[in-house]
Amino acid sequence: MNDEATFGEACAAIETVLPRFTGLLRGSADANATAIGTWTLADVASHVSHVIAKDTDALARRELPFVELSPAAVAVMTDSMLAGDPERDTTVLAERIDQLGAEFLRLGADPPRAPVTWVGGTQLPPSAVACHLLEELLVHGHDVAVASRTPWPIDPPHAALAVTGGALPIIAASPRSWIRPRSNPQARARVEIRLRGFARFVLTLDDGLHVEIPPSRERAHVHLSADPASLLLIMLGRESHWRALRRGKVMAWGRRPQALLTLLRNISPP
Repeated sequence: MNDEATFGEACAAIETVLPRFTGLLRGSADANATAIGTWTLADVASHVSHVIAKDTDALARRELPFVELSPAAVAVMTDSMLAGDPERDTTVLAERIDQLGAEFLRLGADPPRAPVTWVGGTQLPPSAVACHLLEELLVHGHDVAVASRTPWPIDPPHAALAVTGGALPIIAASPRSWIRPRSNPQARARVEIRLRGFARFVLTLDDGLHVEIPPSRERAHVHLSADPASLLLIMLGRESHWRALRRGKVMAWGRRPQALLTLLRNISPP
């Protein structure tokens, strides 16, 4: 699928998911309920509004604050943006998110054709920026749903698009950014992942985290068959891979099954 088609699919998915997200916010009774880590439900809503604004800036080729593309550096920037935004009324934040989402989608009607500058000066295809926004809405929708004790089903095509169109290009753009600071520099793993009903790709841990989509013919250490929504939540640290294995949402096999654990222990979520 070419970049323009992927971008169109991502925007169509955002049009579906974004009103579900803001509807969930408006229906949540306790804005101070814990959503993820130390963040409240309202903190998550504020963060999502910031993500939409920055992804829109990237598409519009407006300058983004420069920050190293690493989980630690991005976390510092994220916390700073939250601290500088006192709004925590979820109804007000839902309205803000609706307005920002509408602006993003207006830009999406005539997207840029060439790569755009994203976090850390990374060059990404426009479709990866749109898929990143979709990824954020899906995963943080899960966080809000957990906080409000509300179901949040994730459509498999949306999850697959978030992974293959968003997470993988971001990993590929900066392979060394996703290695944990205290990881084993000698660790090696080659994991083939089959998104059920969708794409196949390989993640290789070898002096950085590298992506192959489609995979080369080099033999993998371990193979993984995964439900797209479960894989998305595992990749972003929202679901235990052990729990997913027990539920049959992922299945692993191969000559070196421990390579999956090696990969997970040495990388941070994209």
